[in-house]
Amino acid sequence: MNLQTPVVLLCVVHCRGFGVPTRKTDVLNGGKMPVVNLKLLKGAFSQENTQKMMDGITDAVAAVAGEYIRRHTIVIVDEVEDGLYSSGGHKVTLKSIEMMRSQSK
Repeated sequence: MNLQTPVVLLCVVHCRGFGVPTRKTDVLNGGKMPVVNLKLLKGAFSQENTQKMMDGITDAVAAVAGEYIRRHTIVIVDEVEDGLYSSGGHKVTLKSIEMMRSQSK
C-alpha cells in the first residue's frame, strides 16, 4: 500500500548538529557537512516518492547554503514499522492515515 499524497504526520526531518558550512572553503578544509535524517512510516511512500523527497531536501539545503554544498549533503531515510510511530501521544498507523485522508476529501 502506498499513499500517493505526502502526509505531514508521516515525515519528520531533522538537520543534525553537523552544521551547514558557511563558505566553500569550510567543506574543502574538512568542515562539517549537512546530514538530514528523514523518518518515514514504512510503506507510506513509494520508492519514487521517497527519492523525490530526498532530492527536494538536497535542493533545499543547496538553496540556503549554496550550490557547492549539494554534493556534500547526506540524506538518510529511516523507515519506522507500522504502529511504532506516535505524534502527540497518539499512535499513527497506515490505517489511521488512510482514514484521515478519506475524511478530508
